[in-house]
Amino acid sequence: MSTLTQTLTANGNTNTIDWYGGVGTFAASGTFGGGIITMQYSLDGTNFITGGVDSELVSDGGKKFSLPKCSIRLNLAGATSPNVNCFIR
Repeated sequence: MSTLTQTLTANGNTNTIDWYGGVGTFAASGTFGGGIITMQYSLDGTNFITGGVDSELVSDGGKKFSLPKCSIRLNLAGATSPNVNCFIR
């Protein structure tokens, strides 16, 4: 099982993990600074797609997802002085 644990202190992306397909969860907690955490995935490892409203967090929480084999990362945008702990598993 692929997992990611990373803290974001500025707008940008987490590291990318290889997802082997199936159901997973992404979560985030901390100070969002007005920003949005979005889960993104890529089937080719280069071009990332945002999963839509169901893949966004604006405060502490988590969401389930189901994806085929792909690369996954979380993106933080629009934040001021964030300190967000991000998880995928």
